Amino acid sequence: MNIEPIYFNTTNEKKFVEISHLFQPGPRPLRQLSHSVVEILDTDLERVVRAKALAAYRAVQRAVLVEHGGVFIDHISDLPGVMLKYMWDGLGSRVCEILPRDGPRRAMVRTALCFCDGKRRYVEVGEVSGRIAELPRGASGLTWDTIFIPDNSEQTFAEMSLPDKMQSAPAAQAYRRLELVLRSR
Repeated sequence: MNIEPIYFNTTNEKKFVEISHLFQPGPRPLRQLSHSVVEILDTDLERVVRAKALAAYRAVQRAVLVEHGGVFIDHISDLPGVMLKYMWDGLGSRVCEILPRDGPRRAMVRTALCFCDGKRRYVEVGEVSGRIAELPRGASGLTWDTIFIPDNSEQTFAEMSLPDKMQSAPAAQAYRRLELVLRSR
């Protein structure tokens, strides 16, 4: 019996490595597609990931999985939120410096996964509460991992081993829920 793989569309190799970790072991193998798709500008995470999944599906003409995330920082009215990429391109890890050193540094990270088969889009969202570090720490190759410390930890996600990170990462939470949907397909 030939098992249909799941195609994850991302141009970010590090994201593929993380999502691959979640698929092990699994009944369906994961394959990477690297088609650039236009991401809509919107503050709603689910709307962004749904549009991204549909754009990816149209580009590759096969069932596809995509991911999109955001960092929601309390002190700056939940910015940058879903538009993290644009803030990161401008500020990078200097976002740590715009928060008061002795003030509130609370944040929430959210990741949405969307599987689109051309007929339906299945979305699951994971979220993790924590705080923004005073300085970036670690080197994961993923933007916000170096500045986000989840609750009940003293390490940023970038300082954690991949298995440790994937125990609590928002993508892992979303994947566990999405996996139930994918198994029934």
